[in-house]
Amino acid sequence: MPSNNNDIRISGTMTAIAVLDETLNGVAYEAKVVDRNVESVGGQIVWTGSDGYNDDAACKWTNKQIVVSSFTTLHDNTWSNAVVPVGTIPVKVRGLAMKYNSKVGSPGKIIISVRTGSTEVPLCALDVGEGCAIPLNAADGNGFANADVNGLIGIRQIGNDVSNYGLITLALLGKNS
Repeated sequence: MPSNNNDIRISGTMTAIAVLDETLNGVAYEAKVVDRNVESVGGQIVWTGSDGYNDDAACKWTNKQIVVSSFTTLHDNTWSNAVVPVGTIPVKVRGLAMKYNSKVGSPGKIIISVRTGSTEVPLCALDVGEGCAIPLNAADGNGFANADVNGLIGIRQIGNDVSNYGLITLALLGKNS
């Protein structure tokens, strides 16, 4: 029987950096300082025990090509040219982490979205070298139903075609019940 006692730990902090330009005695200076109005805000989430993930509901694709330019759900392997991940794609996704590793040609940003009905809501748009971790606990605390028509999690890439595409690492954690 799969364990439901695995932790999900997601951390993130946003820091506002103010750029100060000044010229003294004909010499230009640029200083970057933490904006005192906002400073740093954020922290971490730790879901444990029954709030954690099932070990049969964790998966990861490494350096996988994005082959879609329109919203495509992550509930199967369509978005990655039928490449199967290590592990099992969760039925209910509670956490998602992605890194845009590299690109071929000149594709645009990679977009992670959720969709309710026919409305796509982009959560994050990444450029090469960027990454993010997104908690997806949903209102009921059980995560987003990955293959449900009213709660799809999807991916797409702007300017994607056979000569222009990104390679990403993507991990999903959740539950299969």
